[in-house]
Amino acid sequence: MALIRRRGRRSYQLKSSRIRSRLLRTVRIMLSTKDDMVLFRQKRLAGRLLAHALCPPWIRMQTVEFLRTLDDFRSYLNYPNLHLPATTNSLESAGKLIRKATGTARTSESVMLRATAFLRLKKSIACNGAKVSTKIPE
Repeated sequence: MALIRRRGRRSYQLKSSRIRSRLLRTVRIMLSTKDDMVLFRQKRLAGRLLAHALCPPWIRMQTVEFLRTLDDFRSYLNYPNLHLPATTNSLESAGKLIRKATGTARTSESVMLRATAFLRLKKSIACNGAKVSTKIPE
């Protein structure tokens, strides 16, 4: 998301636009591919794009951090038997509920106490997980 957010909304092309869009495409492929060879090639391509002189420093920082933690981002692909979600929707939902529960707190201590109490009472956040087909083959 950081790479998408930092693309900007300007209609004119920057010198680094082509590198930025290729790097974004490469990151998306790395997040979705199950083929190890494709993943290896995309990592190598990302390294070449990051080494390019026109690659902006903030994109380089974001992408290097992404590559360092790539296995964490790909957990839903690496462990399909756990049915992990492919998005952070359940985490964002929990954050929204915590903000709502702590919205009237005035001090940082009261925010912490209310958030802790809320999470202890809530216990879990519903998550749909990966969509698994239950269709019986014909």
